Amino acid sequence: MPSVLRAQENDSIFDLFERNRVLRDADQGGNTSAAEALIATNEPILSFDTVYNLQLAISQYEPFVAAGGWEEIPQEAYKLTLGNSSRAVVALKRRLISSGDMGMVDNVSDVYDAATDAGVRKFQARHGLVITGQVDEATWYAMAVPAQQRLQQLYLNFTRVQSMAANLNPRYVVVNIPAATIEAVNDGMVE
Repeated sequence: MPSVLRAQENDSIFDLFERNRVLRDADQGGNTSAAEALIATNEPILSFDTVYNLQLAISQYEPFVAAGGWEEIPQEAYKLTLGNSSRAVVALKRRLISSGDMGMVDNVSDVYDAATDAGVRKFQARHGLVITGQVDEATWYAMAVPAQQRLQQLYLNFTRVQSMAANLNPRYVVVNIPAATIEAVNDGMVE
């Protein structure tokens, strides 16, 4: 029995060193800046290009949904953050990879590392969430939306935007109530 306890102690020490390395090596501020830079633009949410962009997104989602979409995120992923280690991290990484928020990796480990932190922050930025790097409640619920439902949202928005974009003037205002934003657009750029 003592050798089993020593092995468990060694595993715990290794886990502690691994967690400290992950925390030390991660640039959380840089990951946040990179995520914010992805969405920082003066292009309007609603423009003539929006119809094309929605068509492009639909063409990417349709085969993905036909192949089964992304896997469900387990509830254990809730509250995961940098340095955590669990099986739920593996599912989280696969979800981030499938939506393009995290690059492909050779081996999906169970450690919430710097790349996972960057992927979560990118996901949060793209979905208009507070960028924390933690799988908080809003992030978990956004990740839990099935790919089929996201595709249906794209279809719905495509139908809405088609008629709106066709009637745009050079100057207009877009009020997005769910996102709590207002854009004043002049000649195709947000002022």
